[in-house]
Amino acid sequence: MNDRDYLLKLKILNNRIVELMRGKKIESVAELSRQTKICQSVLHKLINIKGSPLYKKRRECWNSSVLKLGDFFGVLPEEMFNEQQLNEPFLTNEGERAIDIRATTNILNHQEQQYLPDLIMEKEEEVKALHDMLDTITPKEKKIIEMRFGLNDGAHTLKEVGQKFGVSSERARQQELKALRKLRTLYRNRNLPQSKEMNNET
Repeated sequence: MNDRDYLLKLKILNNRIVELMRGKKIESVAELSRQTKICQSVLHKLINIKGSPLYKKRRECWNSSVLKLGDFFGVLPEEMFNEQQLNEPFLTNEGERAIDIRATTNILNHQEQQYLPDLIMEKEEEVKALHDMLDTITPKEKKIIEMRFGLNDGAHTLKEVGQKFGVSSERARQQELKALRKLRTLYRNRNLPQSKEMNNET
């Protein structure tokens, strides 16, 4: 018998949209649909991270429902979605994991920093790896990522990033995505063995 007596079920949602809903005191997708006149099934896909907010035939264009949703909340479309949802929507937003009584108690008491130490360690290592990788992209790209994800201070909107560099919010989004693609490639390759050419040079 193991001591993992409880099953933790996870459901990942787009918290940016959830927070916007809370700000307008909208408690359900049905209510959001009524107020925005957007189909519930479309809203479910966007909130449950199961559909791309980009227009299928022209991937650089926003879906009309996303534009309508942004107008309703008074934000730019890119402020409602991260790069994952733009390019690689999840096949599922649900998962589960067996946990023990200590982890269960800490989670229910909102002491997230005290449960599953192995995951905490992984997180610290990932943060260090991220800072190392940031040094490999251009200074401008590094600053954009730092501003967007609040690595030095609070997170900034695309509009604020654009104002910082004298470009439009859309241009700032494109530069952010370019930097994130570089970081993703570096992250995926970080544990690969060096090529023969690199080994021969050392």
